[in-house]
Amino acid sequence: MAIAYSLISDLPKPLQGADFFADALLPALERAFHSEFDARMLRVGKGESQAGDELYVISHPTASALTFTLSDTQVLVDNRTSSTGPGYHAAEIDALDQIANELGLAWRESDEHHDESGYFANRDFAALQSAHAGFLRSLLNALVFDNDDVRRTRLTMNVDALVPTDFFVASPMGLWEQDDIQRMQHADEGAFLRFASRWFPWWERERDERYWSNVARCVCWVDLPWHPPEHQLHLHHYQMAKTALERAGQTDTLEYRDIITLLSDDCPADWTPAPEGMGFRRGMVCWGEADGWSLNVPGYWREEGVDGDQIRFVHGERSIEFRLRQFDGLNQSDLGKELELLLESCELDEPHYAAVEKMQAFTLCEGSVSGKGRIYWRSADEGRNRMRAFLVAGTSIAWIEIEWLGKEHRDWAEAQLKAFSRKA
Repeated sequence: MAIAYSLISDLPKPLQGADFFADALLPALERAFHSEFDARMLRVGKGESQAGDELYVISHPTASALTFTLSDTQVLVDNRTSSTGPGYHAAEIDALDQIANELGLAWRESDEHHDESGYFANRDFAALQSAHAGFLRSLLNALVFDNDDVRRTRLTMNVDALVPTDFFVASPMGLWEQDDIQRMQHADEGAFLRFASRWFPWWERERDERYWSNVARCVCWVDLPWHPPEHQLHLHHYQMAKTALERAGQTDTLEYRDIITLLSDDCPADWTPAPEGMGFRRGMVCWGEADGWSLNVPGYWREEGVDGDQIRFVHGERSIEFRLRQFDGLNQSDLGKELELLLESCELDEPHYAAVEKMQAFTLCEGSVSGKGRIYWRSADEGRNRMRAFLVAGTSIAWIEIEWLGKEHRDWAEAQLKAFSRKA
């Protein structure tokens, strides 16, 4: 279920046998896409497939890769545009026209290769918008409408993107309320087109302030980690969002001020974003699951030290470490014995920590999530504090260790501990 196109062209004889990608296509592609798109958003790479050598370009933060596949005498181009919108679809076709004119290619459709929206043949932009709206309605009909169990549904976005622990529907444009979506189930064509214009990041042809505002929304919601940049990709995303906000005239916004702070050399390691701004990672997110355990941690924390079934999250002087031990074939009684052994080893592990409270038993049962465990609390008189917990559920024991400075944050540590849970 998507809107896609696939076109093919014969290679002119002067280009056959040459290094078509390096000598001809790549320079033409860069010229065409720099005129139709923004240089900050272009990512170009090479690869291989069974069909032949490949060259791909990603030209929008929400876009799939536009792929050129080369055989001996032909070049194939294909992409899926339904995650980004009709403006993106039209801009790519325009860029392909420019490449064809420069290199002497003649893109065409065939029985196997065609533009599902019809735009390549008819160049009817209003029909292209209607096609994208029709795709969106079909998507909602299949996955959302008349589905009482819809929660945490991601649509037209990367399935690996970090998202909050609780929401109705998320897209690259942000979070969508249930009423906002459900009202569209029986909406007429005009109302649904207006809704689609808010859903798709690139709805019109023009790259005006609204276009740049949507680019900023998508990058802020999905791509920004909301902690100081750690590598070049982080820096690229922050610069992209900053540029888009400037071109949209939105420099007096929370997001812009936060980006300026995060790009500064003196941004503190424990800087915390305001939860109300754009960005899935401004609040609690589910980093993933391990044997049914949900790893719910603030999204702006840094992930480090991943090693097998062990993962650590850090934010300034605070850290959370999660380890998983699997005990297949053990009954609940045997699991209980394993738990006691772990608790005993915990007592002996760091005797320099002063035990100010005894171990606390607790149970966890909320909706479809269940588990049980014990907290072993140690607190030094000054400095770093540590809480260890061993949560038992199914045939696994999760070992969670939380560290922080200052004895006044115990409530935070306990709340964070209980954010780790396991599906029944």
